[in-house]
Amino acid sequence: MKLKRADLKQIIKEEIESVVAEDYGRDEPFRMRDMIPPEVRGKFKDTFTKVPGDYRSGPDRGKPSPKAKAAWKAAGGYLSVHDKSAIAQFLEDAEIDIGLEKYMNNVKYAVKGDRLGRRIVSLVDALALANITGSRRGHLKDPRGRKGGHTSPEFTRESKEPRPSIEQVIKEELEAVLKE
Repeated sequence: MKLKRADLKQIIKEEIESVVAEDYGRDEPFRMRDMIPPEVRGKFKDTFTKVPGDYRSGPDRGKPSPKAKAAWKAAGGYLSVHDKSAIAQFLEDAEIDIGLEKYMNNVKYAVKGDRLGRRIVSLVDALALANITGSRRGHLKDPRGRKGGHTSPEFTRESKEPRPSIEQVIKEELEAVLKE
């Protein structure tokens, strides 16, 4: 069976459209944000945003401390939400005054609320997870609460599965078509 070049282009175009529709949904608008890797969004957040809920005073309010930056660099620039030993080492190196279990509870709360993926890719997010979530006593806030109260910090979202690149999809489709 012979295929014309125009037919092959049409097949590839339809396949790319189906992959994009599968990843983003047919009724959902395409967001350019989803095409930017989480590491880049994390770096952008570390550069241009402050740590939410930072209760320090002075000109450095909201900025990560030098110790936190050094600890983040030592951790490799990301933390897995399942690696307790790496998180404990980061908390110790950054001298963050929160227990590991409380920090892991905040991580679980953020993951459950779909605000965090499998990795923490931003230092601002890692420090925001050490903040008090909910009331001052450390209890998690009931989402049906009477007062507007505390809002959880926005985290850099990470997709659950790696998306195939367009070049990879085209290569696989060309191989499949040429085999036929």
